[in-house]
Amino acid sequence: MRVLAGYVIDGKSSGIDRYLLRVLEVMKAQNIQFDFLTNHKTPELERIFGVYHANVIEMPSLKHPTKQYRFVYKLIKQNKYDIVYFNISEAFNGLGVLAAHRLGVKKIIIHAHNSKAGGSSALVRLVRTWIHKMFCPVLACAATDYRACSTDAGAWMFSSKIRQSSRYQIIHNAIDNTAFEFCDEKRMQMRRNLGIEHNVVIGHVGSYNYAKNNFFLLDIMEALLPIVPNAVLLAVGAGADWEAVKKKAGEKGLLNHIKFLGVRDDVPDLMQAMDFFVLPSRFEGQPIVAIEAQAAGLMTFLSDTITKEAVLSENCMQLGIENGGKPWALAIKNHLSYQRKTSQKDLFKGSVYDRVMQEKQIHQLFMEEK
Repeated sequence: MRVLAGYVIDGKSSGIDRYLLRVLEVMKAQNIQFDFLTNHKTPELERIFGVYHANVIEMPSLKHPTKQYRFVYKLIKQNKYDIVYFNISEAFNGLGVLAAHRLGVKKIIIHAHNSKAGGSSALVRLVRTWIHKMFCPVLACAATDYRACSTDAGAWMFSSKIRQSSRYQIIHNAIDNTAFEFCDEKRMQMRRNLGIEHNVVIGHVGSYNYAKNNFFLLDIMEALLPIVPNAVLLAVGAGADWEAVKKKAGEKGLLNHIKFLGVRDDVPDLMQAMDFFVLPSRFEGQPIVAIEAQAAGLMTFLSDTITKEAVLSENCMQLGIENGGKPWALAIKNHLSYQRKTSQKDLFKGSVYDRVMQEKQIHQLFMEEK
C-alpha cells in the first residue's frame, strides 16, 4: 500500500508534524510506504521521517496554487497512491484533495487541525476565512473520509451533515504520558543546567504566529514580575513572530527574565524544570502541548478560546485574554504553593487521549476498506 500525506514543516515544532510521526510509529509494522509533502525539504526533516523509511517530497507553496495543484496531480498519477491523507488547517490548503479526486483515488481523507483562519492582519484573516468557507463544500464533495482533532476543528472544516455521518470521526491528540511523568531528580538537573534553580519558572511551547498570541507572554511577565520578582519564562518554539517577540521583550526590559530557547527536542525534560505552563492562544484545533503539560503535572493555564476538550484535570484552568496579562499573573501567584504529583497516568487511562484508543483509530483509518 502507498500513502501520500501532508503537510509537514520541520518534524518538531508543529502539532501536525508530531501527530504524523505518531501515525508512522503506529503503522510501522504494516507494509505501507508513506510519502510526505512539505514546502521546504531539509536534511533534518528527511532524517526524522527517514527513521520510518518515509519519503519527504518538496512541492510548490500555496503562493503558486496552480503550480502546487499540477505538481500534486502529477505525483499522484505517477505513483498511483492507494490513499491520500491531507492534514490541514484551512480548506484552501487541500488543493491536493481535488487532484486525488480527479484521478480517482479510492480513499481521500481530510483531517482538520484548526478552528479559525490565521494571518498577519485582520484583512488577511477575513479574506482567508472567506476563501475557506468557499472551499469547504468543494473539498467535502471530493473526499471520502473526514477526521478532526477536536469538536471545534470539525465544526470549522465540515458541515453538520458530514459530522453526523459514519465517515467522520474525531481523533484526539494522544501522547505518551509516561515520557512526561514528574521526576524530581531530572527537574533539579534541568534547572541547574538552565541556571534557574531558585526561580519560579513559567513555560510556553509552540509556534510563534498570530494564532498562538505569543506577544501576550510579555504582558504576563510584565504583570508577574512586580509580584513574583524571581519569575522567569522559558520560551520554546519558532515561527514568523519569533524575532519580533524577542525584540519587543528587549524594548520592555524583559530579556533578563526570559530564556528564548528556540526549537527543542527535549520538551519533556524542559517541562520537568517548569512550575507553570501558559498557552494564551487566540485559537487552536486541539493543542498537543496542553495535554503534555498536564501529563507533566504542571499547573496549566489556557486561554478560554481553546476547546474545553483540552482541559483534563483540576490542575488546568482557562482564562480570558481580553483583559491583558494581569489576571494570568495573579492566577500564577495564587498557585505558588501548588504541588505536582509524581504520576498523572490516571488522567489518560480510558480517556479519549489514551494512546491505545488512538492506535485503534489510526489502524482503522488506513486498514479499513472504503
